Amino acid sequence: MIDDWSRTAEQLMLATIESKIRVVAVTSPISGAGVTTVARGLAATFARAGRATLLIDLSGTVHEGNQQGWRPGEPVPADAIKMGENGLAVMTVVPSASSRALFGNVALLTQAFQTDLATYASIILDLPAIDDAARDTLNPVAAARAADAVFLVGLTGLTLRGEMTDASQKLRQVGANVTGVILNDQYCATLGEEIADVSYTRLGRFFPGVAHWLAQKALSIRFFGENFRIVR
Repeated sequence: MIDDWSRTAEQLMLATIESKIRVVAVTSPISGAGVTTVARGLAATFARAGRATLLIDLSGTVHEGNQQGWRPGEPVPADAIKMGENGLAVMTVVPSASSRALFGNVALLTQAFQTDLATYASIILDLPAIDDAARDTLNPVAAARAADAVFLVGLTGLTLRGEMTDASQKLRQVGANVTGVILNDQYCATLGEEIADVSYTRLGRFFPGVAHWLAQKALSIRFFGENFRIVR
């Protein structure tokens, strides 16, 4: 996924703690950029560091009918929060069409983060993409505005600079604090990885020994790994 993600997540964690940022929102200009992976990885890093961390998954679709679960402005149900590895608390929100508007109320969300969820040292919000706002997901803008900081996730080689700029402008227009951009390399490969892949797929069937030797050789050359990246 992201080059040396664990170190990147640790750096983001230290930066947010030093800046006294408690609520972090993660979104993207377009869907499919890896927002959930980034949000969960960041939340897990906070939890491993011993911070009481809550990951709120707001990325799902809006369902018809009366869904049970958390609604901004109401107490958080005891069974709405599940405990995961390293003490990470996770709350998956499944809003209904009737409660959707509540998640667009910045004041309610801010109050919930500051009062109802005050026991958590850090809160990570997994939000839908900005371009999904008019679809069957929650509009991420209000939650982003209620957060202390917003990280935009872009997919290397696929997310356009204009899309990133437009998303950033939309968020800043409502007062959201766009703090940084995270580039996701999940569809990129180093030259060494590409050579290894071709070796196994093209030569492996007929000359497995040669294919393995060539693949390992390509992967061991540091220059191929550091200086060339290919978008798959």
